[in-house]
Amino acid sequence: MRALRNQEVARLLIAIETFNATTIDRMSNHYARMLAERLNITQTGSSDAHIVEAVGLGSTEFDGHTAQDLIRALRKGNVHIRKQKEWNSVRILGSWAANYVGSAFTRLANAV
Repeated sequence: MRALRNQEVARLLIAIETFNATTIDRMSNHYARMLAERLNITQTGSSDAHIVEAVGLGSTEFDGHTAQDLIRALRKGNVHIRKQKEWNSVRILGSWAANYVGSAFTRLANAV
């Protein structure tokens, strides 16, 4: 909040991610929504995917195709958060662990 007292920061902060389908702590989404509402800025969604299976679990949709269209939509609040089912922390950690173990041989081969 203190950072937003800086006019340059306040000008640049036009949205906050308030839906992340793969956050370990679901309260983070809740607190982010509260902050966005308090600041009266646009809310966005994503999957923050670190594994292929999580890509697309959340997204921010808008009318347009260019970066300028996206920025315009974010500034005006003309976006829609598309939500699929949030993963629970066991599934998130299990997927990350499986991915890490599965890639261990590649990492070891590259280290040699």
